[in-house]
Amino acid sequence: CHQCQRNDNAVVRCQNCKRKRYCVPCLKTWYPRIAEEDIARKCPFCWNTCNCRSCLRLDTKMEGINSNLEVSKDEQIQCSKYIVQRLLPYLKEINDEQISEMEVEAKISGVEFEKVKPQDAKCSPDERLYCDNCRTAIFDLHRSCWSCKSDICLTCSVEIRKGKLQTCHEDVSWNYINRGFDYLHGGEEEIVSTTDYRLESIDGVKHQSMWKANEAGIITCYCGAGDLKLKRILPDGWVSDLVKRVEETAEAKRLLDVPEMVMELCPCFNSQGHTGMDSNKSLKAACREGSEDNYLYCPSVTDVQQDDLKHFQHHWVKGEPVVVRNVLEATSGLSWEPMVMYRACRQVKSAKHETLLEVEAVEGLDCCEGPVNLHEFFTGYTKGFYDVK
Repeated sequence: CHQCQRNDNAVVRCQNCKRKRYCVPCLKTWYPRIAEEDIARKCPFCWNTCNCRSCLRLDTKMEGINSNLEVSKDEQIQCSKYIVQRLLPYLKEINDEQISEMEVEAKISGVEFEKVKPQDAKCSPDERLYCDNCRTAIFDLHRSCWSCKSDICLTCSVEIRKGKLQTCHEDVSWNYINRGFDYLHGGEEEIVSTTDYRLESIDGVKHQSMWKANEAGIITCYCGAGDLKLKRILPDGWVSDLVKRVEETAEAKRLLDVPEMVMELCPCFNSQGHTGMDSNKSLKAACREGSEDNYLYCPSVTDVQQDDLKHFQHHWVKGEPVVVRNVLEATSGLSWEPMVMYRACRQVKSAKHETLLEVEAVEGLDCCEGPVNLHEFFTGYTKGFYDVK
């Protein structure tokens, strides 16, 4: 048997290559969805889908797998137009927000707009700043306290000046019922205790009244150490320069000359504007009366051709999910069974590979990260796995 290298079981001989054989136990274990007759006509080795240890470790490119997607120049131009059309409005909005904050800073400092120079934020390349009020990520201009190091995004800075900071500062309390460790992992319920949790703020968010702004627009930090200073992460004027370059390029090459697909009639609707989805390309996701929005676009992988890109964009640009069915039919046929993937990933140190016998995994309940044996990791997808510590 090519799979297990044993010779004490009945085998199926490949009629295509005349060389490879697979025993019946291996076919039932590793290729349960392929009939023996199909194996006899053309074996997994001939199809380049053999998952024995030797074949899984071959460093050769398999036929039928196009890892290098070839895109024509016209397709690249159309994709570039689409990206620019979708992202440029948001980039302009970000730029306008930064300009407004720079104008406020110029007024506070008593200097001209061109002379406003935000301080450099002490932020390493692999570090991400978050607003201490709304928890959104900060990528460039923001307000920061030199003492407590709290950071406030520009949106929250505007809301503080208006006295309408959008944050939850009410007391939140609930009763947590501890049903035991076994219950968390699918076992029997055991009521251990009932605990009353009460939070004065969510995730440590400070009370909104602790940030104050005067008539000049100066924001005082809740720690009382002083005013929040304007700081930047990107080079000075980076966003404005980017917007200018994109606008010039878009105007010169007519990148914005793309029809507004959202306003066009989607192929899912008939001429009367009612849902006319083919039952083979739709998935009922809701039962709202009087709504034309109860179905999701759900094409088969064989239906998804290049001509379907606009149809996909009709739904994707509106934030609607698109479910593609039967994706495995378009793949090489390799098995996605956990133990097959385990044998493909497991490596003993050699001249070509480093040792891979364990992986770093995150426990879903306590979000703790730690090393897990590779076999236990993949077995967990069929039998379950949890840390008993």
